[in-house]
Amino acid sequence: MVTAEPHEHDRDHHHDHGHGVAPDADKKYLTIALLLLLGFMAVEVVVGIQARTRAR
Repeated sequence: MVTAEPHEHDRDHHHDHGHGVAPDADKKYLTIALLLLLGFMAVEVVVGIQARTRAR
């Protein structure tokens, strides 16, 4: 396992690269995941209602 040594950042330095990712970088993937989860949840609700109805 490789670990980085603790270090300090000089806050006064200027450079052309950014740190981290853009706030909306994964928005597309998160939206797709949310829609899939909501779809599965809706199917489970419908199947659950049908199963309860058939059990009576």
